[in-house]
Amino acid sequence: FYIKNAFKDQKLEKIIFVSHPHKKHYLGGIIGKYKIDVGDLLIDVINKSQYKDKIIHLDFRKILFEKNIENIEKLFAQNDIFSHLTIKAYINYYFPEILKII
Repeated sequence: FYIKNAFKDQKLEKIIFVSHPHKKHYLGGIIGKYKIDVGDLLIDVINKSQYKDKIIHLDFRKILFEKNIENIEKLFAQNDIFSHLTIKAYINYYFPEILKII
C-alpha cells in the first residue's frame, strides 16, 4: 500500500528501504532464534510490486554476513531489547553502505 501510494507522485524516481536484523537473528548463525526477518518480508513485497525496478533494498542482514564480522553482537547496543545499533556500528557500517547507493 505504501509503495503504490508513494509512486502516485510522478516526481518520485526511487524508494530506498533499509533494514537490519534483530540481534537475536545472530544467535546460532544465519537462522538464529527468529524464523523470519523484516528484510525477508520487504523482499517479498518488493518482488510483488509493479515498481520493483524503482526500489532499492539495502539489507544489512546480508551485508553483515558477507563482511564476516567477528563479534557481530557488539554492533548492537547492550541490553537493548529493540536491537538498536551502536554509534560505532552506524559510523563504520550503516552510513557508509547507505552513502554508496545514494
